[in-house]
Amino acid sequence: MKYYSKVLDGIQAVCKWIMIVSMFAFTAVIIVSVFFRYVLENSLTWSEQVSRFLFVWVIMLGIPIIYREKIATDLDLVTEHFPPIIRQVVAILMDILIGVFAVYYGNAGLRYTIKAGKNIFQGLNIPSGYIYASEVACGAILLLFVFERIGERIGEIGNIAKSRKEAEN
Repeated sequence: MKYYSKVLDGIQAVCKWIMIVSMFAFTAVIIVSVFFRYVLENSLTWSEQVSRFLFVWVIMLGIPIIYREKIATDLDLVTEHFPPIIRQVVAILMDILIGVFAVYYGNAGLRYTIKAGKNIFQGLNIPSGYIYASEVACGAILLLFVFERIGERIGEIGNIAKSRKEAEN
């Protein structure tokens, strides 16, 4: 599991760097676009598409990171009163539900990518399927992170059971 987590650390680091670079590029494109529109009175035809493309990719790469870093909301309010093992089982069920969503979302994104792949962004001259590929990436990375989280929770159940046995002896 440690090797798997190390690989996921690398994937997460790459995603973060892509997000950072994309946000800088997004900001630069918006600033240049505003300058051209209001100072030079000449709009850039491609700036809106580039900014939308980058923004969607930042969001889609951010979703799995938010999940892995445990920044997203959880059912703590409901499960905090449960016994520790039941709390972990409920958390695993929630993780499975998130995994099912990741598979569904990634699959839908793949269908959209294939379907829209022939359409071209006129301003950028690239296939519009590239924007839908972000959904595939989001679903795949999220699913990898879900597997890691479920493994951690199963290990936690084992630790809880082990400490209970030691307390009984």
